[in-house]
Amino acid sequence: MTIGLIGKLLLWFPQPVFADKVEYKNYTIYSNKEVKGDIGKILNSVTEKIKRCENYDPNHSHKIFLSEPGSFYNKFMFTQNESYAYNSTFRHNILIFPIADFERNTVTRPGSEMSYYLDQVIAHEITHTFVTEDLPLWKKEGYAEYISNFTDNYTESGDLKKNAVTLLTSTDYFLMNEQGILRPLPYFKSRTLIEYLFFIKGLTFEQIKSDQITEEKTLEELKNWVEE
Repeated sequence: MTIGLIGKLLLWFPQPVFADKVEYKNYTIYSNKEVKGDIGKILNSVTEKIKRCENYDPNHSHKIFLSEPGSFYNKFMFTQNESYAYNSTFRHNILIFPIADFERNTVTRPGSEMSYYLDQVIAHEITHTFVTEDLPLWKKEGYAEYISNFTDNYTESGDLKKNAVTLLTSTDYFLMNEQGILRPLPYFKSRTLIEYLFFIKGLTFEQIKSDQITEEKTLEELKNWVEE
């Protein structure tokens, strides 16, 4: 068996290099140490988020691998481990590379003071499982951000407009959203544009997929809306 084939098998079927497994409903979490915290609470939150996703399948089984820094699989996935998480395109395995804390609902890089919500990270990656079309990156990532960040108390006139103003006026790469979380510019921008199309233009995601909806045109429309 060649090294290349072994590598592909580990990418598609990483289970053998993870010592621990926890199952909850249609989720399986693989790790190399005991996962502490209220796993059910976090995964129930994930489910509530992804229920709103196009093509949501309540029977789909989700495999989540906690590939923390220093672990074999983290080193094996050196081309992806600079990301916070990754959805493998063939098997739709969800890989989380920093430290996932189910007690605090956080994902944090070692030595970093910046964390993301764990339920949002998982929901973002699972959204990519359900949306498989070859779409422009801003639509794919913006929709995943929209699904994973949505809360019932989010408002178009307040939160969306605030995020839009931040996007249009800031020169920083990391921009703070309405939850007080810093997000990289491409993700912050994509989410803001997608939410503008949903909430202000009243479009469906099927309509947003159209080639007639471009990033440049949507950004220009967003500017005009903010200036109204």
